[in-house]
Amino acid sequence: ARTFVATSEAMRDFNDFALELPRNRLLAALSEPERMLIAEHATRLQLDHRQVLYAANEPIDHVYFVVNGVVSILSVMTDGSGVETATIGREGLVGMPAFHGVSSTPEHTMVQVPGVAYRLGVDTFRNVLPMVPMLEVLLHRFSVVLFTLAAQNSGCNRKHSIESRCARWLLMAADRLDTSTLELTHDFVAQMLGVRRASVTESLGHLER
Repeated sequence: ARTFVATSEAMRDFNDFALELPRNRLLAALSEPERMLIAEHATRLQLDHRQVLYAANEPIDHVYFVVNGVVSILSVMTDGSGVETATIGREGLVGMPAFHGVSSTPEHTMVQVPGVAYRLGVDTFRNVLPMVPMLEVLLHRFSVVLFTLAAQNSGCNRKHSIESRCARWLLMAADRLDTSTLELTHDFVAQMLGVRRASVTESLGHLER
């Protein structure tokens, strides 16, 4: 009886994976057999607000396919503060350095908006990747997208007003979610943008009006 229950639970979990995984745009572009190969090795993970997925200069142990939620890559300053340089949601993979064979980076990666992701250990990910050639092609493309996003963020932070930067940040978060409500504090948005809390409060007040 215990064996039957365990098998049923495993089958139910696998079916849940089959429904959720295509919400990630990279996995949605794979064939069903390729996606199921990822599902066989993936673990479902609840992403909590401010959860650290990997810290600056610490080993990257897992990669994450986000199906809901938003993750921020932060550039860490000498005073210990962090400024967001890139945002990743259901369109991509968190842990791209591991794809390029890099074990750690100076960046800090943290959950910005709670959600769900499927994670694989780095060794498992690298072993599975040759069996999913389309995923490798897509990840090379996503690398370019991520670099372009970081470059655009840099230009935006230098040239645009704080109100414009707030609007961009809110729209980018909304693009990656199935809700129009973001439960975030002004302090957190200020940290993401690298500005004072009072500036965020003033800018959001303008947008609200």
